[in-house]
Amino acid sequence: MLVLSAASEAALERARVRLSARLAASPEISLADLAWTLQTGRKALPHRLAVVAASPQEARSALESSRLEGIAPAEGRPVAFLFAGQGHQHVGMGRTLYKADPIFRGAFDRCAALLLGLLGRDVREFLYPTADGVEEAARLMEDQQFGGAALFAVEWALARTWLARGVTPAAVLGHSTGEYVASCVAGVMDLEDCLRLFVARARLLATCEGAMLHVPLSEDEVAALLPRECHVALVNGPASTVVSGARDALKTLEARLDPGLEARWLRIACPAHSPLLAPLEAPLRAEAARPRYHPPEMPFLSCVTADWVSDGTVGADHWVRHALSTNRFAAASARLAELAPVALEIGPHASCGSMLRANAPEVPVVSSLPPESDDPVRLLLRGLGALWTAGATLNWEALHPHPRVRVPLPTCPFEPARHWIDAPSNGAPSMAGFTVHEEKPEPAPARRPRLSTGGSYVAPRNPGEQALAELCARILGVDRVGIDDEFPTLGADSMMLTLVDRARRELGLRLPGRAAFAGLTVRRLSAFLDGGRGDDDAILVPLQSAGTLSPLYLVYPATGVVFPYFGLARALGTARPVYGLQARGLDGGPADRTVEEMAATCVEAIVRHQPEGPYYLGAFSFGCLVVYETAVRLEARGARVAMLALIDEPAPLPGYRLSGWLLIKLLSQMSASLLAHLRDYLMARGRPWHPSLGPMLRLLLGHLRENFRYAPGATLRGEAVLLTSDNLARPADPDLGWWRAGAPCGTWGAATWPCCARRDWRIWRGS
Repeated sequence: MLVLSAASEAALERARVRLSARLAASPEISLADLAWTLQTGRKALPHRLAVVAASPQEARSALESSRLEGIAPAEGRPVAFLFAGQGHQHVGMGRTLYKADPIFRGAFDRCAALLLGLLGRDVREFLYPTADGVEEAARLMEDQQFGGAALFAVEWALARTWLARGVTPAAVLGHSTGEYVASCVAGVMDLEDCLRLFVARARLLATCEGAMLHVPLSEDEVAALLPRECHVALVNGPASTVVSGARDALKTLEARLDPGLEARWLRIACPAHSPLLAPLEAPLRAEAARPRYHPPEMPFLSCVTADWVSDGTVGADHWVRHALSTNRFAAASARLAELAPVALEIGPHASCGSMLRANAPEVPVVSSLPPESDDPVRLLLRGLGALWTAGATLNWEALHPHPRVRVPLPTCPFEPARHWIDAPSNGAPSMAGFTVHEEKPEPAPARRPRLSTGGSYVAPRNPGEQALAELCARILGVDRVGIDDEFPTLGADSMMLTLVDRARRELGLRLPGRAAFAGLTVRRLSAFLDGGRGDDDAILVPLQSAGTLSPLYLVYPATGVVFPYFGLARALGTARPVYGLQARGLDGGPADRTVEEMAATCVEAIVRHQPEGPYYLGAFSFGCLVVYETAVRLEARGARVAMLALIDEPAPLPGYRLSGWLLIKLLSQMSASLLAHLRDYLMARGRPWHPSLGPMLRLLLGHLRENFRYAPGATLRGEAVLLTSDNLARPADPDLGWWRAGAPCGTWGAATWPCCARRDWRIWRGS
């Protein structure tokens, strides 16, 4: 792993160019010696870069396109280990690392040998089974004892692997059963004692029937809905709570939830972390009294107390309370964030990291075990690079078990400063009239670090992309923009027309007007340079592409653009991807004339992107008509529409259809926000009318016409929700007539409510 650092972005870029030239001039250089020289021969400065490569040629390529970059705080960042709980274990986790890395394999084999006497089976047989044993292995992985033991062994071996590579945690934090692994790594219990207690706990819990349900609401909101025999088990975040209870009671809770909320059943068949385990208290206490407990060797943060563990804190009482009471990962995350660390996820899934981001978004998270790869050691090195670029201090000697020699390298670049002696003001040849001063450039506006963008930085590949990336960075006020960074995730609002206009005027780049709507990355914009057509499918726009839940599709309002949804996509977080559907014709070409044609275009784009349901749809203003027709057509194809949200639009039915006077009143009330939204569309005083505004206005007029014409041709079979704003004019009917369009009614508790009654945007946050 090659690393570079500098005091400024410009100096780092010069250092990168010099290193690339050195590699080109010496293709025979020892990459290991070069890495050692860079890692240990220079002081680590704030602006950092790292690449992983197996040859000088690959290193040159990585320096151009796949480098890791970050800005470290002056004081650096400590590393925190995060240990995931049960629920995400799977057959084969860590298989390639087990084969390739002797440190991981040795640590895992030690766990397997101890577990053999406790389980009566070799954990390696069902974690890494042969082809004819996969079905049996999958069954065992769902078992509390076997699946939990396999997860424990993988996490403990991962922790030992990172420790052996010079990563020393300043804190450890475990979620649910991950607290057992955290306590073992912190030295509170020996491995043998900890495994014995862990397996004994699993056996006891397997005798208690029940289940666990994740609800994407706050603890207080969940508490107001809890039926008897249900208890809050885990508080994971501001909108993430897990409830334990009898399965029938949890089904009652699930029925009480808003239909738009996706409750999720956990892969655990017992009511963990709840008083329902009270019958197990005595035998669990007896098992928990057997280990020898020690003071923690490193700071250990517990979800039981949401506080740091001190000497003597952990004992039998601690593990009984851990099993029978609420665990508070959210509160513990807030305490962890006080260290300003970089978090390293120790586990086979990004669950802990996702929860930590929800509670402390300022804390960078590095994945420890990415998806299986043919080269897991390379992925571990990329993890080390991500830690270092975020500010972690690493023990470089641990990466070099064999002696290395230093190799000559280009000198460190320094920031140039111009000095000059001014001429005397009166022209006389006297030294008394001379002054010496340092001429400094005007400071550039401060930019936010790129740490929050997620993903690896992908550098521009040519001068056009480089110019666009720098212009985007200036407009958005971020430190650096990669060619695949999505502008909405960087904090963009309706700035695309401004970007295209400034690229033409300031950079002389040949970008057509439709480039403003074709995509929200430098890569997609650059496809239009030099007469390129760009992406012909400019209907679907990624507003926020991260997340594992089913995507949310938002259909354009009356102007045809999706820019108004930028803020909403950011507010919804990263659990669910968000895509905008914008109108055909924004580039001046043919436009869909009727709502039916618009819906057909939307259906085609959605199904091409997501062939199978369930589908989550939403829109506001005129887009409600299009998205309603889209939902009806998706249902006609046999698909399930799990959520349809309609915002601020009356039903297109007699008595609710927008009248002329109501439209005028509505536009007058919206004028302030409308003009504020268009401030980035309209050029500054004295500049010509932007060519993209013409197609937008033509679409607006056509959409207003459809407001008066469209009437639903079929009724909706699924569920719909109406969201309304208090400051807009509307008919007296609070449901705006949508129930007459065929939307059924849902239930809220014991009371029946029209399914299009008021709700808010949290329905899409997901878990």
